[in-house]
Amino acid sequence: MSTRFEGTGRYVADEGLVADVNAAMVLGRPLLVKGEPGTGKTMLATAVAESLGMPLHVWSIKSTTKAVEGLYTYDVVQRLNDARFGDGDVKDIRRYIKLGVLGRAFAAPERSVVLIDEIDTRTSCRSPQRWSRSATRATSQRRYCRCRIRTPPLARR
Repeated sequence: MSTRFEGTGRYVADEGLVADVNAAMVLGRPLLVKGEPGTGKTMLATAVAESLGMPLHVWSIKSTTKAVEGLYTYDVVQRLNDARFGDGDVKDIRRYIKLGVLGRAFAAPERSVVLIDEIDTRTSCRSPQRWSRSATRATSQRRYCRCRIRTPPLARR
């Protein structure tokens, strides 16, 4: 397992992109990758995970996705059902919390690559207030590294 990203046998990244990925890793910050559709953002996440031997967690955003779902969901209906019919210990709330993609990545013992795919789908919907507040807060505090992919990478078969 390598500690530096240099591309893979199937993914050849340009020097600037490699430097951006490695800088984010050294700084311990997420890397926000922007680019037009088809420029290789998903391929980059896959290549980084493969190259560094890290697990890849993919969270595909839909227009109905809520930000909190990335961390966890709480199944209150199941808990009420169990309380009503006496199935299980309803005092143990952990039984009713299911970790989302980000929650699983944070809880994992090792570093991992998280791909939040199609996030622009959610922020372009009718009511993106929660997402935009979070994005504005993160942008103003600059807790991530940024790069832009302008052209697709060379992909070998």
